[in-house]
Amino acid sequence: MKLFVFNGSPNARKPLAAALHMGLDIDVEWMEVMQGDLSKESFLEVNPNGKVPVLQDGDFSVWESNAILVYLAVVGGGGLFPDLPKDRANVLSWMFWETNNFNRAIGMFAWERVFKPTLGLGVADEQQIEKAETMLKRVAPVLERALENHAYVMGDRVTVADFALGGFAAFLEPAEVPLDGFGNIKSWYDRLDTLPGWRASAPDMTRLGRGGALASAA
Repeated sequence: MKLFVFNGSPNARKPLAAALHMGLDIDVEWMEVMQGDLSKESFLEVNPNGKVPVLQDGDFSVWESNAILVYLAVVGGGGLFPDLPKDRANVLSWMFWETNNFNRAIGMFAWERVFKPTLGLGVADEQQIEKAETMLKRVAPVLERALENHAYVMGDRVTVADFALGGFAAFLEPAEVPLDGFGNIKSWYDRLDTLPGWRASAPDMTRLGRGGALASAA
């Protein structure tokens, strides 16, 4: 299997971390965004959206980070995607929720305060920052309550939902994401960082949009 990523992609980190956590035999193809790798015909044949991540497994390709997460978890086993239908529904609910709520808000901070200045796309739009703050104040309490007396969103065992929710972890500090008052969320991020596969997937924040190598899991 081959996973296409670029340095700093929060969505690419999700399946990369899960694959490393499960010890899957996977090749990592680092893309160079600024050199047009995502618009090359050879890549568009793998993912017509021209985005990462995308997983190629033989003659089969799957795109969208959370779909890749589920596919890897089913193929790799190890309990990241639970067996019971109700548990699976709960996991999928969190994964849909993170895309449209929690990480949507954090992504706005990351885009305005990290990606734009780093890639020479201008300065942060304070109106967008205000929108992100409003959204985060509304949605973060949902995750905060879910983590009350729980190590992970589904209880005491990590699942693909945690890998999905944690995708923007590397951007919390540089994007100045205001998580004061959300102690459960902060502790949960710290627990993710104790997982060797998660640590090994950490992006090189000095090479956003570029190629790279896996970090040490030590």
